[in-house]
Amino acid sequence: MSWLRGLFYLEFYLGKLGRYVFKKRASFESRNDWQPGSISYKEEAVVADLCVEFSSEGEFEQVKIFLEKVLENPKRKIEIIYCSESVEDKVVEFHSKYRSQVRYLILPFFSRKNISSLKDWVTAKRLILVRYDFFPQLLMLREHVEFMALFSASVKSIRNKNFLLKKFYKKVFQLFDLIVTVNSKELEWFKSDFMISSQKLLQADLRVNQILKRINKAENTLKSKYDWWETIESYLKGTKKTKMMIGNFWLDEYDNYKIDEIVAAVKSGELSLSIAPHNLSDEINQEIQKRFESYDIPVLIIKENFSTTDIPPNAILLFDIKGVLCELYNYYDVALVGGGFLRTTHSLLEPYVAGAKVITGPQVQKSSEYDFIISQDEQAVRIHHSGSSLKIAEWRDWIQEKNLHDSINDATLSTLEERVVRDA
Repeated sequence: MSWLRGLFYLEFYLGKLGRYVFKKRASFESRNDWQPGSISYKEEAVVADLCVEFSSEGEFEQVKIFLEKVLENPKRKIEIIYCSESVEDKVVEFHSKYRSQVRYLILPFFSRKNISSLKDWVTAKRLILVRYDFFPQLLMLREHVEFMALFSASVKSIRNKNFLLKKFYKKVFQLFDLIVTVNSKELEWFKSDFMISSQKLLQADLRVNQILKRINKAENTLKSKYDWWETIESYLKGTKKTKMMIGNFWLDEYDNYKIDEIVAAVKSGELSLSIAPHNLSDEINQEIQKRFESYDIPVLIIKENFSTTDIPPNAILLFDIKGVLCELYNYYDVALVGGGFLRTTHSLLEPYVAGAKVITGPQVQKSSEYDFIISQDEQAVRIHHSGSSLKIAEWRDWIQEKNLHDSINDATLSTLEERVVRDA
């Protein structure tokens, strides 16, 4: 695996960008040296029951409900390794809730806790990787653990790759003792394309349950976080207009949407529009505000310190707040999800489970969430092509139809828990 390590380091060291990334990443990883939650259980002569690694907030959400199930036993302890700074606040919050049961570490690439010492931090003999973080330092933990599982596994985006790449992934997948796929189609692909035996495969999509849990608590979550939420909630619940959220909005996709059609519907009073940008910054807010106010539509920027009791008629609500888009979807009839005109669409499952009808661009080839929705209720999601009509006039009938979806039951969660934890 040494050549993989070399390739990985190479992409960080190339040119000025590599040096910038190196410096920024090393600074981020330095938090491992002083955060109390990053002290290894080894310092206390304790062995954790489970170690789990994920990259982003979305991946944490996919495994969170399972971790909470594991931690129902107060004697159990888990170790969390995470890669992206975007999920750090959620990890720290999770640690605060289970302070005596959880430790966490930023996945080290350049810092003092490097590849060779990662195995010295991890005490658990059972390891979960979420989705596709097949970094060398993680795969090399296989030599030090007794059991390794892959959660939220998907091969949709790689099954048609070239022979050598598929051969690489086949070798990687064979390292795992258990592979938990997001749907039955993925399970069959693992068997047919990558020769993984049925005994190593289990189909259990944890995402619906976790999203449902958040949606059921949406009102309380938003009220507890923001003093102004009751004003916004009253506005949204009080309107008879069709409520539309553009979630994970990218300015790069602006011209792909039928903006004139959206604006006309807002001005006519048919549509109430809200926007939650993917990247949060004053510059992006100002650009969005500038573009819509050119149509004489007011844009109300909502930050954590927002304060008002007066929402102008036909105003666009622009949410510059982090980590609650899932909860916000609960208040909308239609969600236009960003990313569909770029590399791949963002989460479609969150608005769908929240009860909103879903629209996105054509880049859904890599989205297992799109496959899931189509398998459950193909009328609930529409692909929007650049320049085509959104057919807003038809939405009234569309949004009357309730979204259909399955969730996994406690028995499935218990089965998963037994295979991953109780075998130890």
